[in-house]
Amino acid sequence: MSESVVISKGTDVVNVSISGQGEVNTGQNVGTGAEVFKEKVGADFRYRTLVAGTGVTLTQNDNDVTITGVAGYTDSDVDTHLNTSTATSNQILSWTGSDYAWVADSDDSGIELTDLSVTQETADGSGTLTYNNGTGVFTYTPPDLATAVVGQANNVVYTCVNKDSGTLTKGTPVYAFDGGANGQTVQVAAADASDSAKMPAIGVLGEDLAVDGEGDLLLYGQIQGIDTQTPDFQPGDVIWVAVGGGFTNTKPSGEGNILQNLGVVTKRHSSNGGGLIEGSGRGAATPNLDDGKIFIGSGTDYSSTATLDTSIVPENGNVYYTDARVSTHLLTMDGSIIPDTDITHDLGSPTKQWRDVYIGPGSLYVNGKKVIEDDAGTITIETDEDQNLRVKTTGTGVTQITSAQAIQLTASNSADIELTTATGQIELNGDVVIDVSKSLTTSSGGTLTVACPIDMGTNDLDVNNLVVDGNLTVSGTRTIVNTEEINLADNTILLNSNYDGNTPTENSGIEINRGGGTAPNKTFIWDETSDRWTLGSETLVAGTVIAELTGDVTGTVSSLSNHTTTDLAEGTNLYYTDARVDARVQGLSTDDLPEGDNEYYTDTKANAAIDARVTKSFVENLDIDIDGGTY
Repeated sequence: MSESVVISKGTDVVNVSISGQGEVNTGQNVGTGAEVFKEKVGADFRYRTLVAGTGVTLTQNDNDVTITGVAGYTDSDVDTHLNTSTATSNQILSWTGSDYAWVADSDDSGIELTDLSVTQETADGSGTLTYNNGTGVFTYTPPDLATAVVGQANNVVYTCVNKDSGTLTKGTPVYAFDGGANGQTVQVAAADASDSAKMPAIGVLGEDLAVDGEGDLLLYGQIQGIDTQTPDFQPGDVIWVAVGGGFTNTKPSGEGNILQNLGVVTKRHSSNGGGLIEGSGRGAATPNLDDGKIFIGSGTDYSSTATLDTSIVPENGNVYYTDARVSTHLLTMDGSIIPDTDITHDLGSPTKQWRDVYIGPGSLYVNGKKVIEDDAGTITIETDEDQNLRVKTTGTGVTQITSAQAIQLTASNSADIELTTATGQIELNGDVVIDVSKSLTTSSGGTLTVACPIDMGTNDLDVNNLVVDGNLTVSGTRTIVNTEEINLADNTILLNSNYDGNTPTENSGIEINRGGGTAPNKTFIWDETSDRWTLGSETLVAGTVIAELTGDVTGTVSSLSNHTTTDLAEGTNLYYTDARVDARVQGLSTDDLPEGDNEYYTDTKANAAIDARVTKSFVENLDIDIDGGTY
């Protein structure tokens, strides 16, 4: 607490009272301008405040303070009346209109001073005011400041003026600010660890300062009366200038932030915390340093940060890496390339790929398994036992196996070779040759369907049961069908189908093989020369032949039902006519007709027949009705 001596001039009396005592370097406000009295005692800077009371004016010129009264009342008058020995009991110091005098208190309402002794206890010591009744003299004895400021005797404090844009609170780290002419008073503004223009901090404020307000700037020593509890400071915490201003117990990071250690916390309290200020006026001896950077001398002979790489280190026995050196070394590699960690590093990347890889007679291993090797001049792609080998493409990619010579797919033992497609087809764009001892079958033994023509060339196709669902085209000079029975659903068999001219000359027909012996084959031929069907010299047997006959008919014609005598030329067998019959009959007698089953009539034959019919029983059974009578 700041204390002061107050000198007042009242209407009737001049009261001398104690309202405070000066203090040393605590950062507390002890007044400004003419109200500040400075005193140097030994190594201590001490501050006392004189407060002008009623009727008194205080003026200051540097370190001199002048006390001036009013209305013709001088300093000597004050001394005279304050130290007069004429005052008696029950008197008061009163204004008579032109002067002060000790007069009797008419109503005994004044203060009776009888050897008065007043002691004021302060945090910095005790001050005593005494009054000697015999002499009427007041004596004030201030506290012993030499002992009252224990712990702050070595504080270094200067007066500063706030040139920031707003009020700065007590304890704020500040830097030296160039705000123009302001005498020798230090101009300050809030320091900021992230702004090199506002660093380093030259001290901390000893009190709150409004804009352009003057107050204490603590450079070194003890600070009290600040909040160290809200920011959760603990005694012993190191205090740094904070990023953005103020102070913090967290060391700022990053090369862009300047480190400045202000001091340490000594007391944790919400309003009366404290600490020791030890690091004002300079940044940290070792600033922050980003990852991978070092401090190194520069061309200006000052340290600077640089990336730790070969660009800042001279090359001596251990030469630098260069692409050219590595490329040259790799061209003459004399050892194995082995990664330091298993299954971690890559050879190339999706965007940085090797163009060609040349491998000698060794092998290529994937996941610890040999995949490719040169086996006596044959490049072999293989897997470990019981592993699958897959060649796979996705999207629109095509898996291709191309060879200038043969391509062999071999499955050992009884394993199958499967060609599978989801919805597409398996295309064979060359000839398909099946071993003579092998067959083409379905997996279930069912029908094998071929949806397009089959061209066997000059070879034979041996099929046990062949079902052709579509057209069957056989090209060649011979088609042999060794079967006992042929069923054709076609109504017409087309022979000589390969002829498309207008003047055919090739005969066409059917030839029947009759063995390789003496029996000749028989034919039914269309003869292009005669433009007729011919059986040669063979006999044609038919139940009915309906045709127009040209030439001789040899043998018996059993029926000429479709002919009339008009169609036959009359030969020795004359046509029948009624005239010819009548003439013939007229010239004949029964003697000209041989007797057949119908015998000629004779009386003898008639009588014999009657006699054989007319017997006794025949006659007895006859009922003869003659003219109404029955006999």
